[in-house]
Amino acid sequence: MKKWIWITVLAIFMAAHVQAKEPPEAILQSLPDRVKTFIASDTVSYDEPGLGASRGYNDPDGIVITLYLYDLGVLNVEDGVTSEIILAAKEHAIEDIRQAESMGYYNRVQIISDRQILFDPGDGRSLKMLSTKLSYIMKNPVTAEQHQVASDLYLTGLRGYICKIRVSRAAAREKEWENRIEDALYTLLSILRR
Repeated sequence: MKKWIWITVLAIFMAAHVQAKEPPEAILQSLPDRVKTFIASDTVSYDEPGLGASRGYNDPDGIVITLYLYDLGVLNVEDGVTSEIILAAKEHAIEDIRQAESMGYYNRVQIISDRQILFDPGDGRSLKMLSTKLSYIMKNPVTAEQHQVASDLYLTGLRGYICKIRVSRAAAREKEWENRIEDALYTLLSILRR
């Protein structure tokens, strides 16, 4: 009888732990509506289970930061960069960009770097992330003008989810905007880790 009581208590504890995972929409909605020069868009929830939600931040100069939180149906994604699901999510994100290239949205997609980085906002809690830097040409669908784009992907396990961040901007002004982007990322990641 004691065994069944123990199993029941354990099951209740595990169910409470699973239910304690905050929905991705709520996490993203807790981010500020403005970060420096970046204005947030509404949070988007995806209908397919496991795809979670996203929220974009746009800068008047055309810099776009998009944050995604999703779990692909995995109960609790491990924090950090070492789990198989994070490694697979990075490969899938790159494949999505390659697929967009094959559909004509992008041309000449190149991977510039693919490595692990350490975000250290100075609060004593650094965060390891997988980082892939890409370059491609994007055609404006309205004007047909082509622009060289620099795009960075950052992925890590965070708060039970896959946290993917994509930063895209005009490649010609990449160095000029580096500090502005870094400041915004540090602000957003500091809040997401709470």
